[in-house]
Formats: sequence, structure tokens, C-alpha cells
Amino acid sequence: MVVYKRIVFILIILNGEEVMKKIFVSLLIVIVVCITHSAITNAEEPPETVVMRHVASGEVICDPLTRYLMSKVSVKLYTWPYYDSEEAGYLQPNRLAKITDYETHCFPYKNAIEMDGQTVYLLMYRGEGHYSVWIDGKIISKDMQTNRINTESRLWLKINNPDTGDEGWINYVDYGYKSFFHDISSIFLNPEGTSRWSC
Repeated sequence: MVVYKRIVFILIILNGEEVMKKIFVSLLIVIVVCITHSAITNAEEPPETVVMRHVASGEVICDPLTRYLMSKVSVKLYTWPYYDSEEAGYLQPNRLAKITDYETHCFPYKNAIEMDGQTVYLLMYRGEGHYSVWIDGKIISKDMQTNRINTESRLWLKINNPDTGDEGWINYVDYGYKSFFHDISSIFLNPEGTSRWSC
């Protein structure tokens, strides 16, 4: 009778261990599936802001790094290309400033459309009906066969302040080139301060 009880007790312990092993393996599988799903989801969806270095809208016909700006008003400069960045001084009116860097900040969730059963995030217009888009975790150029799709993006320009020698960033779109900058036929100026310069 004692031997029987011992055998039953050992079997209960063994069965308990098997149950625990099964529970542990099941939990491990669930964790792996959740992590994998999360990784796949994050890979497919864009971040809130997509920063495209040395890329400007298709409306910009020249390489900004070869061009200059001249403002009609005092323009605030930022240390970094973000509004909450520290102030880096001001560009004074009618001072020719060299562009030293640039990047475009795109907002894909404000420009999302459905195409062929999937979500396409439009980043910016590149010219000739082509747009930079985010699809399945990749940025590609897509022919939308139109140039009338409005996309929200911000062109940030880093310029050299001719008065101080310091550099700072401005959001070009904030000011609107027709109202605040001395531009005639193109968006940026040549070293002589005019826009009549072949690209």
C-alpha cells in the first residue's frame, strides 16, 4: 500500500512537471509570435516623420547646395531643423546667405491613400507625376500620373549667416518664397544674388 502511494505521488509530480513544461512552451510560443508580429508591423508602417536628407521637392529645379538665399525680412534660425530647437540667431534682410545643408521632413500619415488594396503613404512630389512613397517598409518612386496630389512636407535649409559666420536652420515653407525671399524665376539664388543662373 505504501509503495502504491509512493508511485501515485511520483506520477503526480511527473504529470505536474509535464503540465508546467507545456504551459512554459505555450507561453514562449505566444511571446515569440507577439514579438515577430510587432517587428513585421513596425517594418511595414512608417514613423510619424520621415526625414529625407538632401532631397527636395520636384519643384526645386537646382541643387540647393549650389545656391543662396536672401530674405526681405529678419528670419529666425534654429540650431537643429526642429521648431523646439534652440535659437541660433537671425538672418538679417537683404543679406546673401549660402545654403550648406538641407532636408525635407515628410508626414506620411497625413498623406495616406488606398491603392490596390494596400495603404500607400505619399511623402513628397518629385516631378513629372512621380512621388516618393512609403510602401511595405520601403521608400520608392511611384508614378501617380498626376502632379495635383497635395502632400504635406517641410523643407529645412541650413544656411551660413554672413554677419556672424554661424550656421542655422530655417523652415523655408514657413516664410513662403514669393513673399519673404528675393526669388524671381527659381526658388534659390546664385552667388550674385539673382536667380538667372542655369542649373
